[in-house]
Amino acid sequence: MWLLSLFAGCDGGEPVAADVPTYHADVAPILAGRCVGCHQAGGIGTFPLETYEEARDVAPVLASVVDDRLMPPWKAVPGHIAYANDPSLTEAQVRAIVDWADQGAPEGDPADAGEPLAPVAGPLPRTDVSLEMPVDYSPDLSLEDEYRCFPLAWSDDGPTSYVTGFDVVPGNSSVVHHVAAFLVRPDGLGGEGVLQMFRDWDGTDGKPGYSCFGGPSLSGSEVQVPIQQLAQWVPGSGATVFPDGVGIPVPPGSLVVLQLHYNTVGSDGNPDRTRIALMTEPDVPRIGAFAPYLDPLWTFGGGMNIPSGREVTHSVGGSPYGFFSLLLGDLDLSAGFDIHAVMLHMHNTGERGLVRVDRGDGTAQTLLEVADWDFDWQLNYGLADALPFGPDDELFLECTFDNETGEDLHWGEGSDQEMCVANLFVSVPR
Repeated sequence: MWLLSLFAGCDGGEPVAADVPTYHADVAPILAGRCVGCHQAGGIGTFPLETYEEARDVAPVLASVVDDRLMPPWKAVPGHIAYANDPSLTEAQVRAIVDWADQGAPEGDPADAGEPLAPVAGPLPRTDVSLEMPVDYSPDLSLEDEYRCFPLAWSDDGPTSYVTGFDVVPGNSSVVHHVAAFLVRPDGLGGEGVLQMFRDWDGTDGKPGYSCFGGPSLSGSEVQVPIQQLAQWVPGSGATVFPDGVGIPVPPGSLVVLQLHYNTVGSDGNPDRTRIALMTEPDVPRIGAFAPYLDPLWTFGGGMNIPSGREVTHSVGGSPYGFFSLLLGDLDLSAGFDIHAVMLHMHNTGERGLVRVDRGDGTAQTLLEVADWDFDWQLNYGLADALPFGPDDELFLECTFDNETGEDLHWGEGSDQEMCVANLFVSVPR
């Protein structure tokens, strides 16, 4: 109740000095465009921010997290490259919220309400395919965070479809923290045997789906199959629409493995039944793919060693073409490709990371630098403009870990191990 007493006597009807920001004129438009997507009744945000009273009661906290650039979540260090759909607040917007809180969070006049900031991403233009969890799932409320995978069958009939955009509709917004989708193709690595393995994992512990972390493999399984990602979504991000003419091919008979990260801190106790909405085309001029890059030696025999009690950095650089051809099958990137987006993936001991293009002419372009890694905010950073990658160019990936677990760590899917992966969304002409 201390917040209520702090603002006692702050009557929204009282006059406010012209140079003092008010909720209706200055703060509400920012919150509506950047915060309410998560911070709403029944949402994943810790507290709602839909009304003046809700914002007023947490004004000091609100001012602190925006001033420290913790919210809205955006981990990319600025200044390297221009990103699309960046939700970061401008310095003027941060100062408006901080000054408003410092001045007692005045409400101002509702008649002076400003226009909400335009959302960084809009809705999906249309839905051609909708894949939904087959049954309700109740997250384990004894766990603060639970990771659960659900294999969903794509149609067995018809020709190959090309996914050109996606959105996620959470079944229970109070627990769905983020969603990833992975594509298991019948013509992919391992073929029908891998497809059946994912089907068999479903329900192995007597509950719908199966436990997973990091990727779509069963937690604790010794079988770690590299699987192409199809989508990545966090609350408030809106739909993702791929660049014009770019699509990810999905052959008939594929599986889409939906990975849910449930955070149960604010759970309303209801079950979840999330679905993914996909926009497709029967044909596209450019093939798109999420192309992961890493050092294959890290995955074998303790090739990635992260000793306890110290900070350690692992890096790899060179041509990615051989690795891409292993994972992406018949998609030939050897003549060059366009980079449209980049992600970084580590687990819980990650500290910072870097993804860079080293040009054949000696120049370099940083795609992504994250200085304060947070596993809960693994974002897909779309580039404002496609970046061409030529046959003589190389990729460089660097991850720094700070292992305070008391045990040495190595490469592994589990939450008690680590990874270092750059995931590029690329395209090539057909």
